[in-house]
Amino acid sequence: MSLSCEAANDFCLSLFPEY
Repeated sequence: MSLSCEAANDFCLSLFPEY
């Protein structure tokens, strides 16, 4: 598992707001 956001999804932004 790599910590990277695909298309900056809201779910991803929730986990990683800095991304």
